[in-house]
This record gives sequence, C-alpha cells and structure tokens, in this order.
Amino acid sequence: MASVVDDPNGRRRILFVAPDEKRKTIRLGKIDRKSAESICRHVEHLLAGKINGQPLPRDTAAWLTEVGAALKDKLAAVGLVAPPPAKATVENLLSDYLGRADVKESTKTVRATWGKQLKEHFGARLVSDIGPRDAEALRDALVRRELAGPTVGRVLRFARQLFALAVRRDILTKNPFDTLAYNFREGAGKPRDFAEADDVERLLAVCAPCWRVLIALGRYGALRCPSEALILRWADVNLPERRLTVRSPKTESQGKAWRVVPIAPALAPVLEEAWALAEGHEYVVDMPQYRVRAGNWIGCNLRTQLTRLMKRANVPCWSRPFRVLRSSCVSDWAKDHPIHAVAAWAGHTVPVAGKHYLTVTDGDFRRATGTEAAQKAAQQIPAGTRTGSQSSAKQNPEVVVTASSYEVLRFAAKEESYPARIRT
Repeated sequence: MASVVDDPNGRRRILFVAPDEKRKTIRLGKIDRKSAESICRHVEHLLAGKINGQPLPRDTAAWLTEVGAALKDKLAAVGLVAPPPAKATVENLLSDYLGRADVKESTKTVRATWGKQLKEHFGARLVSDIGPRDAEALRDALVRRELAGPTVGRVLRFARQLFALAVRRDILTKNPFDTLAYNFREGAGKPRDFAEADDVERLLAVCAPCWRVLIALGRYGALRCPSEALILRWADVNLPERRLTVRSPKTESQGKAWRVVPIAPALAPVLEEAWALAEGHEYVVDMPQYRVRAGNWIGCNLRTQLTRLMKRANVPCWSRPFRVLRSSCVSDWAKDHPIHAVAAWAGHTVPVAGKHYLTVTDGDFRRATGTEAAQKAAQQIPAGTRTGSQSSAKQNPEVVVTASSYEVLRFAAKEESYPARIRT
C-alpha cells in the first residue's frame, strides 16, 4: 500500500514499501491533495504489478503514456517503471546500427555513406527531438543539392529504416519518416540497357579465358558479380547434368545460402574451355587478385577493366555492365520459362524480377508487331543456293532439337574425363 504524506508549504510525498522490503519515497513538490491521491492510486497499481505480476489496469497504462518526463524519472528512480532510454543523437543511432552483427561489411560501407548525409543535416540534435517536419526538411535539403531522384529515395529509405530502430528502442513513439512514404518511389528512370547476344559474343572474342568465363557466368547464368561469380568453385559445377550450385552471400541471411542454376547451351562451351585450362585450380574464375576482397567487395574494381574490353570489342559501354549482363540473362529466361523458375534460378523474388531485371527490348517490339518474321523472310536465302545440310538445319526444327541433344550427349560422353567432384 502507498500513502500520501503532507509536508510544510503545501508539498506532498508518497511513501510505500518496495518489493525488496525497503521504504521508498516519491516527492511530488507543491501539489493539491486530490492530484496527489490520484498519483498514489496509480503508484499502488504499479506496485501490485511489480509484486504479483499482475497486468496494469487500462487507466494506469494510459496514464503512463501521458505522464510528464519529470514524474516518470521519479517513478523510474524507485523502480516502478523502466528507466528512460539514454538520450541519443543521430550519430549514436548510426553507430549502433552499423555495429550490428547481421549487417554485412559491404552493406555497412554503403549505408555509412548515406548516414554521413544524415549526420551533416541533423548535426548533434537528439533523435527524440526530430519530428515529421524535420524529415521533410531533410528531403528538401537533398533535393536542393540537385541529387538524383533515386539517390534521394535511397537516403530517405535508409533514414526511415534507421529511425525505426529508435522506435524499437523506445527512443521515439513514432517514426517521423513514415509520413514520407510517397517520396520513396524512384520513378521509371531511363530505359535499362540490354546486352544483345551478338555484342556479348564480340566481347567474349577479345577476352582472356578468365574474363570469358566471368562475363559468360553473368550473361548466361545470371550470377551476381563479384559476390557470386568469383567464389564459384569447380566442385559446384556439374557439366554432365548442366547445373551450377551457386553460393549467394547476399541472400544467405534470408535463408537462401545457395541456389541451383541451369547451364545454358551458350555457357557450357565456355565452362568446358575454362575447365581444360584450370590445371587443378579451385575456383572457376582464376582472378585471385580480386578475390582477396571477399566479404567486402567495395573497391574490387572489375568494371574499369571490363569497360576497356567493351571499347576494344566495339560494343556499347553499358552504364552498369555486370548488372546489365545479369538482367539480360533474366529477361531471356523469362521469354521461355515460367517466371517462378526464373526467380528461383536468379536468386530473387518475382516482384524484384519485374522491378529491377526484366527488360523490354527492341526484339520484343519486333515480335509483337510481326516485323521480325517479315525481316527474316526478306533476308532468307533461296534453298537452291545452299548445301543440303545447311538447308535442313535452318528449315527443319527437328534438326535443331537433335543438335541441342547432341550437345548434352557430348558432355555425357566426356563424363569420365571429369573428376568425381565435377560429375556428382
């Protein structure tokens, strides 16, 4: 039980015996008797909850959410409520977030860059003092800096994710960036690049063997580069059955540590060539100088060398070449296979495939309008000018199927030439 004690000059205090059997005092200062008794009643409910483990009455729980910080600090001092969280700045919150063990080092590096912009804008302000208007001010400041729309969206999405951590830690009751949900859309942007098969073949023709297999894994296997392609081992390659077991560091935290990818007809010869040159190497892509950055691929500068190769081959210099190779493969798969199979092979979800990977090409328009068939008919050489085998290969679809089957049989016939780790 708790009781109200009157002190001189209109001051009052509440006395009670804590669960550890020690007498505790809550000094209320100058306050009228009725208000003091109301507080005392809530103190009794809090005390009963501590002693008996009873849930708080609804009116006491509501009272706690509205009580002032000074009185809540006094309640926390006597052990009736949890102490308030330490006052944190944006910099403190960012340090806690980047210190999490479930966030990869490469992800921390990127998000630290976004967090730097938050620290520059908010300075040493407390997280508890930041509200929706401050979130809008951050958005406006980023726009005034003439940053690209997707960049602004990424920073705001990260800010929402960071301040969600403050809500979970009871530093805030509501995320101020939730009101900016409509600003997180990146928009349509410019059309995606597409790596046409002819361009890729010209590119492969000027590449060294290690670069040939790296580019082919991206364009015909949809492997992420460098995080998946550079850690692919020969033990994960099954050429006779045309399958790759791909380890995926990006999705392992989501319970998808690996996936199985089909070896396409265009990829198989490149892998066969790489195996012939492997000479006992463990990894499919023989680039140890880049693999030393495994775990944090920031600074693994493969793009510069690939750009040189694209210029040498006189093919379009795609803005994000490795992503273009992967998205082009996914788009080709989607033309002939169910979308759920494509998503499983590429290692993402169906919505992600539609938003970030599937690309509409000029060939899609030609097929839809019927102009592709007309072009082929106009370019077709009369049968009399060809040899019999060439004519049958072009006109008889069964011959094409047989040729594809021959490739499978060719690898099956060579099965004995691969070690047991390749065949199984």
